[in-house]
Amino acid sequence: MNVKFRGALITLAVLSAAAVALGGVWFIAKTVQSPAQREAAAASPTLDPIAVVAQRGTLVDQLTAKGSVSKEGVTTISVPLGDGTNVVTDTGVAVGHQLIPGQSVLRINGRPLIALMGDFPTYRDLTEGDEGDDVRQLQIALVEIGYSLTIDGQFGSATASAVTQLYRAIDFEPLVSTTSDSTRADGASSQQSSNSSTSKGSSHSENSGDSSAQNKASEEVVKRRVTVPRGEIIYIPQSGAGAVVSSIPSVGTTLTDSSAVITLRSGLARVKAEVPQAIAESLQAGVSATATIKDQQYTFTLDTIESPSTPGGAEASGNIAGSSGGQSSSSDSAGGAAATSASYTLTFSPDLPLPADLTQDESVLLTIDRSPTLTDVIVIPKRAVVTAPNGQHTVLRQESSGQFVAVQVEVLGCVGSQCAVSEESLTVGDRVRVDGS
Repeated sequence: MNVKFRGALITLAVLSAAAVALGGVWFIAKTVQSPAQREAAAASPTLDPIAVVAQRGTLVDQLTAKGSVSKEGVTTISVPLGDGTNVVTDTGVAVGHQLIPGQSVLRINGRPLIALMGDFPTYRDLTEGDEGDDVRQLQIALVEIGYSLTIDGQFGSATASAVTQLYRAIDFEPLVSTTSDSTRADGASSQQSSNSSTSKGSSHSENSGDSSAQNKASEEVVKRRVTVPRGEIIYIPQSGAGAVVSSIPSVGTTLTDSSAVITLRSGLARVKAEVPQAIAESLQAGVSATATIKDQQYTFTLDTIESPSTPGGAEASGNIAGSSGGQSSSSDSAGGAAATSASYTLTFSPDLPLPADLTQDESVLLTIDRSPTLTDVIVIPKRAVVTAPNGQHTVLRQESSGQFVAVQVEVLGCVGSQCAVSEESLTVGDRVRVDGS
């Protein structure tokens, strides 16, 4: 082996050893850390705060529930008929409208048929001076609609005055019966006086002065008495308070025993819905609901929430859903999770009589306002709001410097994951922190 080749081998060996030594030092430096280095490596990385922008929107908290029409009892009332032909010449109330006491429901032969509340039908004409149970019923009915009089069963002047006002309120005058009587100054009857005068006719010339004096001393007295004909009053049973007309004779009908009938649906038809317990407990009497029935929108009020008499009521899955939202509403089934819980019955009353041709148990889709809808409000995520033990609410609002400061806010309401706050608290465009302090 020559000298040059041996020198090259020695140089290569030295370089290889130096490379190995440097690699070992580098490996040791990478694997061996100081305590400070280990602590820094273990610490969580610093994250930038997460903030969202306050926006203007609407906060809706509604439920949709499938209900059904529940009609109250049906009352049939016979129209009292007078002697001779009885023809309907006008109507004062239409089918589907509420019957109001004191209202003229029909005109028969041009005279009114007035509806009043009472327990039994009329059976005679009533004239001032009469007395009896039917007079008492008339007085009670008049008092119920606002007339002031004593209920004593006596058809006196106060009752006559109330009857007169009742008729004039519907642009009619009551019928009045008249009787005449003549009395002398000494109280003798006119008939007796007249008979006496007639019997002395043969000696008229010699007694003419006396006869003239007698005529001047006598006067005719005409008595006018207010009369309520049997055929002008129709009484509605107390159970029919707020009744709605289902059928009524039309104009031109010649009334007979079979056609002289008015049918009432006693009380407004209501809508009932079965909901799970969790939904029922989120509502309270008085909340509003809406429904579109035969192309008309009706507003309802929740009257009662009835719990089942026994547990394990009918399932309500698919009958009710919830929706809530700020900028947009989201809907999901609220009945599925509680499908096996007991069903509660919600009863709603409409603000107007429902269509008369609705059938019993006909389906109605209700939209229930679980809480009042808040419109044109500042909406922020619910997780941005921190509530203190004293009930005060605060949010972390970002300043122009980028720092966050705690600001007290007035929360108007929360639905789902969003809350509405007053404009005195925040304005549109403010950024609030949602990842905590």
